[in-house]
Amino acid sequence: MGSITKDTVLAFGPAATVQPVGDGVVVLLTDSGQLFTGNATAEAVLRLVDGRRRVADIGAGLCDEFEVELDDAIGDTLGVAAELVEERILVVVG
Repeated sequence: MGSITKDTVLAFGPAATVQPVGDGVVVLLTDSGQLFTGNATAEAVLRLVDGRRRVADIGAGLCDEFEVELDDAIGDTLGVAAELVEERILVVVG
């Protein structure tokens, strides 16, 4: 797999089950039983993943919520996305 860019489109991995909890998120991979927790940024990114939005679009969606500049939001989204893809919570679809 190539690197994730601002034009990458993401979707949930087939085994990922996501549940918002407080200011964060809990993810269960049903095929392995692995459990992950994430902070508010991870929860916000996952909330915006729909299999059609690009990383840049997800980042743009975070700007108002976290009161950050677009470039910072996209950079944060790229970092979170890379980790979530590595853990098989998200997959690259485009």
